[in-house]
This record gives sequence, C-alpha cells and structure tokens, in this order.
Amino acid sequence: MTFEITSIEKIFLTRVLRDKVLEISIPLYRGWLCKFAGTFPKLSKKMFKSMAKAGMNNIAREKKKRVGFENAMTPDKWIYEQELSKKKKV
Repeated sequence: MTFEITSIEKIFLTRVLRDKVLEISIPLYRGWLCKFAGTFPKLSKKMFKSMAKAGMNNIAREKKKRVGFENAMTPDKWIYEQELSKKKKV
C-alpha cells in the first residue's frame, strides 16, 4: 500500500483539524484491527497466523514491484520467522 501526499493531507485536514481528534490511524482499518485485537485478545491470538500470512503475502506482492530487493531481510520478515520458530518449538 502506498500513500500519496494528497490523501494524507486530506485525512489530516478533515480528521485532525476539523474534527480535532487526538489520534488517527492511516489507513483507518489498521486502527480498527488494533481495537479488535485489544478487545478480544484470545481470538486475535488464534487469528495471528492467518493474519500474519496475509500480511506477508501483501508485503511479498509489493516487493515484487521493486527490483533488487528480493532477498533482503526486513524487520517484518524477521519478526514473522521468529514467531513461526517459537510455535514450532512448542
């Protein structure tokens, strides 16, 4: 997912300045996802693997658009591999 300055500017002008909210999440669904995970921690723990896999697929799709970064170790990939190795040990 990429953001253009005009979309961020629009969100800032409408949500922050007009509505005077103290906190916003861009994109909006990430904020909803965090609230859901905080409200239902057991359910979100069970859903972690499928959500992490979907996220990694999205990241892989974005990386395919780039040239020369196919084998780079990124923080998100490292964290995902660490979580998978913990689950395999248990």
